[in-house]
Amino acid sequence: VVVNDLREPSFKEKYAKNKEEKTEIAKAALDFLSDGMIVLMDAGSTVYTLAKMMALKKNLTVFTNSPKSAQVLDDFRIKTYLVGGEIRNNSNALVGGWAVRAISEINADIAILGTSGFAGREGPCVENFEECEVKKAMIKSANQVIVVGDSSKAKTHSMIEYAKWRDMHAFVTDAKLDDATNQALAQWVKVVLA
Repeated sequence: VVVNDLREPSFKEKYAKNKEEKTEIAKAALDFLSDGMIVLMDAGSTVYTLAKMMALKKNLTVFTNSPKSAQVLDDFRIKTYLVGGEIRNNSNALVGGWAVRAISEINADIAILGTSGFAGREGPCVENFEECEVKKAMIKSANQVIVVGDSSKAKTHSMIEYAKWRDMHAFVTDAKLDDATNQALAQWVKVVLA
């Protein structure tokens, strides 16, 4: 049996991997959020980890395509909007034209996006065209874009590049990111090591 290394893992598999690093990354990403901000968040597992810490901020308004993050944010009584669309089984992300249209009507202070990997690419990537379109819509609708992902993403191949690093404001990752990758990324984007 040959296993495709580009097989998309489930949200549960992604969330269980590198949990300690994701927690540190989420803490560092929290520093990019100020009270009163309008925030776009995708359905990534590291972004979900951040959602679980956002009760520390006041008067946020969050738009997300993640039912899991929306539930957590609502539990914290954070004003939360869930964009419409079809739920993808693997990622639990809402995708499709409905989601993209809703996001295009938003003017957000910041978008916080995950990445499935970016080995050999000029920007963060994702495994699915539909999620790529949602991420692109979030980028267009935000004044600032932060990508979060653990250092293993630098060595992980993913199918679709959704942006170039030069168009992102920061990449928040863990301190295990190798020096060569850190230096290469730092030419294009602010790298924050958690």
